[in-house]
Amino acid sequence: MSDVIFVGFRSKESYDSAVRIFGKPDIISVTYDARTFTDVDDGDTVVFAKGTPKHIDKYVFDDSMDDKYLKFRFD
Repeated sequence: MSDVIFVGFRSKESYDSAVRIFGKPDIISVTYDARTFTDVDDGDTVVFAKGTPKHIDKYVFDDSMDDKYLKFRFD
């Protein structure tokens, strides 16, 4: 089964726009780090808020339980 993964969305407007096009995501990640990279499988759709990054962040950002970095809550 393929997943839709949203990466780097920080505003409700950009998130809502992506949802209209790709549907609700299965996975949301604040940054494109090593943990996010390992979540991506063949056939998955990765949607970046600001274009494809040139590299994977070398530090892992633990956004699994903390949404203080987001300006809104995902619905």
